[in-house]
Amino acid sequence: MEILGILAFAVALLLSVMIHEFGHYLTAQRFGMKVTEFFLGFGTRLWSFTKGETEFGIKAIPAGGYCRIEGMTPRDEMPAGEENRAFFTASSGKKLIVLGAGSFAHFLIGFILIFAIFAGVGVNACSLISPKFRQIRQPKLHFKKATQYLKSMARRSEIGL
Repeated sequence: MEILGILAFAVALLLSVMIHEFGHYLTAQRFGMKVTEFFLGFGTRLWSFTKGETEFGIKAIPAGGYCRIEGMTPRDEMPAGEENRAFFTASSGKKLIVLGAGSFAHFLIGFILIFAIFAGVGVNACSLISPKFRQIRQPKLHFKKATQYLKSMARRSEIGL
């Protein structure tokens, strides 16, 4: 059973990484940047396929992933005629959106998970009612009665009851 938990954690982590990288991929494609690789894992290539100009696949070490956007630095060489598709030539706003899209994907995952938990498990109806209404419905414990009760409990503990 412990192995199943470890495997479930690893799959959830890899799924989170994949969604994170997919956020970068979608926004880079949307802004016309050239994305040549989208891989889950690192190391030697185990399996891949090419769709359009992007190679998708899985690598041997399942410890993350990456989305290769061409032209991340001015030193990167771009094919002739595609210099305008480099990451570094994009406006600052587009760069910020592409870089932030992965983190935004994590917020989206969290929102979806919380929604699924609320929809599947539900919430306590009293927690949704206003605090003023809850005060009316719950019995009030008066301060004087509470102090009398605490004093009596203290006396009982002193005499060993």
